[in-house]
Amino acid sequence: MERLLAKFDCNEDVICITITSKLSATYATALIAKDLHEEAKKPNRVYVVDSLSGCAGQGQLVKLACELKARGMCAVEIVKVLEAKKQDLVCFGYLETLDNAVKSGRISPLKAKIASTLNLKGIVHVTDGLVVPVDKGRGTNKTIDKVLKYVDENSGNPKGKEAIVCHANNIQVAKKIEQLLLDRGYAKVYLSVIGPVMGTHTAEKGIIVATI
Repeated sequence: MERLLAKFDCNEDVICITITSKLSATYATALIAKDLHEEAKKPNRVYVVDSLSGCAGQGQLVKLACELKARGMCAVEIVKVLEAKKQDLVCFGYLETLDNAVKSGRISPLKAKIASTLNLKGIVHVTDGLVVPVDKGRGTNKTIDKVLKYVDENSGNPKGKEAIVCHANNIQVAKKIEQLLLDRGYAKVYLSVIGPVMGTHTAEKGIIVATI
């Protein structure tokens, strides 16, 4: 809370883009900080946007906000665009291991053991603020193909678009996916890391791909 209030206390309007409110209390905390900021009669305005995503998807919105600011848009205009564009986020990935899914009770230890024995990886869709299992793949290469197929089917023509690939200590696979996306026609692909909140869902070696 104190860190948010310190960031909000400046001479410009502030846009705070948080990880999905359905996986973290950050959005609710930011709203409280916004109210406290306004009660203190500060000269600038604060706008809080729930990304309904995390890591890769959230990063796409942050990047878009910076681009819109560079074009001369004011905070109100930027927030309006972000609220519309977050509905267009396409975000898929896979889990290298189901260990964290077992710990959270989302999958039984028996199913996780079978998946590990068969080298199956869970494919997930970040939608409406939640990480939802949608499929499974066998082996890394086949799983990557499936993930990118989901991205292709939901994002339309990639020509001229940008994408972000986030990984949990899995840079080599992230670079491989980067090249596959570039080969598909994406203008630019950014690589980043999965943070601790999303990492509790993806676990070690997890991969998330996002585009708008």
